[in-house]
Amino acid sequence: MYQYPDGTEHRGLPPTVERDGVQYYTARLAEAHLVGLGYRRIVDVTEVPPGQQRASTYTDAVVDGRVLRTYDLEPEPAPSPEARREEILAELTALDAASARPLRAVLTAQTAGQPPAAEDVARLADLEAQAQALRTELAGLAE
Repeated sequence: MYQYPDGTEHRGLPPTVERDGVQYYTARLAEAHLVGLGYRRIVDVTEVPPGQQRASTYTDAVVDGRVLRTYDLEPEPAPSPEARREEILAELTALDAASARPLRAVLTAQTAGQPPAAEDVARLADLEAQAQALRTELAGLAE
């Protein structure tokens, strides 16, 4: 993005610029020359942390001929209940898939008359606890 001499903003530069009767090809000009002609590159310096998004408002500072733009931040909007429902269903499907290996190991041990490995039982219990929390949240969305 560039700020033109008249203050407007554009995605790129014009192919040529005329000054004092001389045509300059902007592709051949160094950034310092562009600044001298009144064109400034706009650089977004905003760091957006998780859970935040850029707002439509911002602050500009001119440093070394560049416009450093820092956008204000605002919280990301909460997902709609339908979108969250879809996320939960996808997470439940992933948990079901993750439980296949430890469940197979437990059933194989029981079939062989052996006690199942403690880590397999613990993994199944952990996956079930996660699934139960998601089912509870899903039930709350239906209300």
